[in-house]
Amino acid sequence: MIKMAWQGYEEIKKREKELQRRIYDVLRDIVLSGKYRFHGVSFSDVKLGWQIDNREADLVILGPSSNDVFLIIETKRKEVKPGVMSRVTDKAFIGQALTYAALAKRRGFNVYFIAVCNPGSIAVYKVPKNVDTIVSWDAIRERRYEDVISLDIYRDFLDPDKYAVFTLTLELSENFFQRLLDDLVNVWKRKKKPFEIQSFSLKVIEDLRDFVYWLSSYVGPLLREKYDVIIKNYEEQFKKIGYIPEPRDLARQMAYVFMNKIVFYKVLERFWGKLPKLEALYGKTISGKAIESASDYLEALNTFFQEAIRVTGDFEPIFITGVFDEVALPDDPDVLRGIDNFIEYIDYISIEKLGDVIGYVYELLIPPRERHVWGQLYTPPAVCELITRWCIRSPNDVCLGPGCGSGTFEIYGYRRLYELKTSSKYGKWYPKAEIHEKILSQIIAFDINEFPVHLTAMNLAMRNPRAPSTKMNVFVADFFTLHPCVESLLPYKIKIFGPEK
Repeated sequence: MIKMAWQGYEEIKKREKELQRRIYDVLRDIVLSGKYRFHGVSFSDVKLGWQIDNREADLVILGPSSNDVFLIIETKRKEVKPGVMSRVTDKAFIGQALTYAALAKRRGFNVYFIAVCNPGSIAVYKVPKNVDTIVSWDAIRERRYEDVISLDIYRDFLDPDKYAVFTLTLELSENFFQRLLDDLVNVWKRKKKPFEIQSFSLKVIEDLRDFVYWLSSYVGPLLREKYDVIIKNYEEQFKKIGYIPEPRDLARQMAYVFMNKIVFYKVLERFWGKLPKLEALYGKTISGKAIESASDYLEALNTFFQEAIRVTGDFEPIFITGVFDEVALPDDPDVLRGIDNFIEYIDYISIEKLGDVIGYVYELLIPPRERHVWGQLYTPPAVCELITRWCIRSPNDVCLGPGCGSGTFEIYGYRRLYELKTSSKYGKWYPKAEIHEKILSQIIAFDINEFPVHLTAMNLAMRNPRAPSTKMNVFVADFFTLHPCVESLLPYKIKIFGPEK
């Protein structure tokens, strides 16, 4: 949940100490009880507040030998300041944990893993053997943790083929940490690779969720300032839905759609050579204008998004999103740099090949209470596959989604139609443009809420990012008020060379 800005700093700091103590108690019971052995490896001690030079690591697991530091855990309260959430993939937090690893290495210790955790998640990374040479000692001395590692090294820490191990939803239980240590020993002894413990797609889902919760904590306070105006401006839309979202819920949805736009642009960028590369924006000069404020940043991003619409001649449902375009960012360099880090992160992910990642993240982000009010229910992929295989018998069948949600049924309908049309298994390569367009023309989806319409449009477009999706039939409408053969207006303008339609 997003915390309110009125919470005091001392209360937040107290919660961080409580998190440290609770993790320490669990780890102490595991390590010192003698109940567990991890593939022949035992640990000698667990330290709460481990002193190294003039620094103090939050939690450390020592052993098996006297000069081994198996795991350093940097804990972060849910908020790094009132109302602002922490991220376990944050460059500064990884830099802080690596600081302790580098200091320990300089003192003769072997350090194998570091972790960053908050009350919701924990991310674990391997420590490079040359950790003391890849860090900036000037940044360490000055406690500028965001500069301890370069951007290139930070990218390596997000890469499962290099240093990333896994990102997990945190559970404060003995069973959770026993499994975590067991998996880490397997990685350390090279009996398993990280992807054998957590698939890459699941790690991406956790990382995306972490980003959205982080960003929404910044969006929320600004949204509250103009919430009444936004609700009034979109009053008719909310009347049709029959539900006005609370500021917290709307902020999270805005952050989610913001993330989706960046993700989809990066997908398009790989397949459309004429699109400019979206890289870190803060502090750069674009078209003669320096990006120094939040408004500059949003304006620059929207320029990229409009260029995507112009170059592809398509994808308006992804980049033009009504109320969700009202998102605002604070003039905080840490926020803008954090978004830059996310842009760099997406560079290393072929997210369009990971299945219904968007749907999974949606399921994790939107609480059941809220989905129930909005009438949005997430159907498990196995159920969607079973139903679509049973219902869709011919390559010319039409798939109708009267309440599309994140588009999971539509995706499996797409897959089924592709296999019937081509007699090939879906997923080996992208469908040819003409097949992609034909399948899209056979899928019709409605939702009363623009939010799931955005998700469905993005999910379907990702089936072939190389091909425009002008045949996409995804509408913001109440299915039960529609009549056959009645034209429906799209909720955006089509960009063409000539007058707008």
